[in-house]
Parts: sequence; structure tokens; C-alpha cells
Amino acid sequence: MPDFLSVPRDGVPLVSAGEAGIFAAADVLALGHGPFAVDTERASGFRYDDRAFLLQIRRAGAGTVLIDVESSPTATTAALQPVLGGADWIIHAAPSDLPCLSRLDLYPGRLFDTELAGRLLGHERVNLAAMVNHYCGVDLAKGHGAEDWSKRPLPQEWLAYAALDVECLLDLARAMAKDLKRQNKVEWADQECAHIQKRFAHYEFSPKTWLDLKGLSNLRTPMKLAVAKHLWEVRDRQARSTDTAPSALLPDRALVALAAELPTAAHQVMSVKNYPPRLRKSATIWAREVTFAKASNRRSWPKPAEVIAYHAAKFSGVPDKRSLQADYPVVYSALDRVKTMLDVVAEKNQLPLENLISPGDMRTLVWQMKHEGLISSRAQLQAAMESVGVRPWQQELCMRAFLRIL
Repeated sequence: MPDFLSVPRDGVPLVSAGEAGIFAAADVLALGHGPFAVDTERASGFRYDDRAFLLQIRRAGAGTVLIDVESSPTATTAALQPVLGGADWIIHAAPSDLPCLSRLDLYPGRLFDTELAGRLLGHERVNLAAMVNHYCGVDLAKGHGAEDWSKRPLPQEWLAYAALDVECLLDLARAMAKDLKRQNKVEWADQECAHIQKRFAHYEFSPKTWLDLKGLSNLRTPMKLAVAKHLWEVRDRQARSTDTAPSALLPDRALVALAAELPTAAHQVMSVKNYPPRLRKSATIWAREVTFAKASNRRSWPKPAEVIAYHAAKFSGVPDKRSLQADYPVVYSALDRVKTMLDVVAEKNQLPLENLISPGDMRTLVWQMKHEGLISSRAQLQAAMESVGVRPWQQELCMRAFLRIL
């Protein structure tokens, strides 16, 4: 039977807060040796952005430290950069943590992502608990990942959960590295982790606008678009000023539904599909804002063509799979053939197809071959693969399937 851990073996660490506490935690980590196991806890469902509120770090010879980032983000950066920056990091699901660490100017020198390694090794379940159970024989107590980590003080059981996220990461990484070597996939993992690092190097968050709302294409009149734009701006100002997640104030689906139905009274707002009952107290406010937007200067109302132009500018130029099937049957047929061949390659190598090559990259390459006529030789195919970011190990495994449809 696996060991069950509800608290770290050495107990729950104290939270290091404030400049003095954070620098002391950095000094403890500096006395350790080897790579750092790193994790973060955020509060994106509660706060305006996805910044880190708690930072968990474990290192051999140092143990685990918990850092209250919000108590002093500047001290977190100043204290940890000399210790953590440029070092070897182990993270589970690095793309979820690297953006908020980038905001703190903290970057790994070399990365090992245990979730990614799990995918490359062919595991069906690659969450941290499943991986630790499989490789370390330990069951981790879970259940607090979606909490409001901006809350202070943090409950002891939350801190235990957070510390457990890095408790076994060092052992897990060592065990997975052996498995990768046994399956001759070390180079694959190295290339994939380097790709993730490059993707998030000096990461800059791109704020969304009202034009990014899903469902805008269903708002076919300038008035409805004007209401959507106004509601989004009101919500964003309030969310920013109160450091509240916009979805907590008004979910996107509810916002678009209000713009579609144009209710001007609280009871009408409450009857709108997708409007949450929990926001009953806000119904009067949103009814008033809809009324205000409807009465605004018509000359300022956005036009449907502007929405179309915005999304066209973001469009990569390659239709999605459904559009290919409907409008480009030759391309779709070639794509289906390639996918069928790559499914076999993926299964043979115990990989999910999306890790062998992303669906977007596959579609782009077939589009360039069969519609744009940009690829007619192996050299051109290799250059195209490199240009879209297909890694060398992926190129080696995928090349033959694409050559067969030239």
C-alpha cells in the first residue's frame, strides 16, 4: 500500500513574509544543493490577475520554504534571483507557473517538467498525485488547489497542501529521469523543456479587450456591440480597482447574454440566460449600465465589420478542421491521412499524438503543402517544420508521414 501524506514529513514550514523573512528563506535555500523544486499558488478566480501569492520551493539540504510573495514582491525578486535565477528547476506543469514567476523576474537555467515527462513516458494520468503515487509510492492529500490563496492568514491545512506539492518533486524527477533514459527519451524531454523555457522567457502578459469576448459574432447590431463594449469596460474598471476577478463580477457568458437581450430592469436581468443567481444584488447595476449604453452616442457604436476585422487580424491564415472539411476537401483528406499515419507513430512510441506534434502545427504544414504549394521537397518540409517550432525529435518521427502526401 502507498504511504499517505497529509502533511510534509518534516512538518508544515512557517510562511516567510516581509523583506526580512523572505531574505532569510533565500539564505536557507542557498545552503542546500542540487536543483530546486518549485510551485506557486495563485488566486485567478478571485483576484484581477494571475500573480503568485504563495511560492513553494524545496531543495536537498535545505528542506521546503513557503514564501508570501504578496507581502513583498520586490523582496521576493531581490532575494531569490541570486539563488534561484539560472539554476535547475523542477516544476510540475511548468506553463501554468512560469508566467507568474516571470513577473517576478525569476527564470530557470534548466527546466525539468514532470507533467511533460509523464506524457512523453506514455502515462494516461499525469497529474502530480498520480505521478507521485506511481513513482514514489506516496498518496498525497489534495483538495485545496482552487482556494483563494490571497487570503491571509492562510489556514494550516492549505499550507500543508502547498508544501506537499513540492515534497516529492525531487524524488519524482530522479525516478522519471531513469524511466526516460530507459525508453531513450531523454533528448525528447530536454528539447521539450527547452521549448517551454523559450516560450516563457521574459514572458509578457497580453491583456484582453472586449473584442476577445466569446460570442460577439452573435451580436449582429451596433447597439448590441456597444452594450457589450460598455459592460466589459465597466466590469474591467471595477475589477481592476478592487483587485477582483472579472468573472466574479460578471461572467463573460452573462455579459454577452445581457448585450444580446438588452434588459433595462433588474427583474429582466435576473431572467437572462447565463446570469448567475448569486449576482442578484448587482442586477440593478447592470440594468442601469445597459440603459446607459443604449442611450450613448450612436456615432461611437462599434460596427460588426470592426469585430470581423479584429478577429481576421488575429487569424493565422489556416482554417480550423471543421472549415477544412467543409471548404477544402483536398486539404482535409490529406490532413486525415497524415493524422492516421501519425496516430500509429504516436502509439508505437507510447505518446499522446498532441505531444508528437500539435494539431495546429500539423494543420499548418498540410495547408502549406496542399493549398499554398510552399512545400514540395524534404528540405522545404524540414524548413517549414522548424519555422512553426516543431522540435528536432518530432521532425524525425513525423517526417515520413508528411513526405507521403507530397
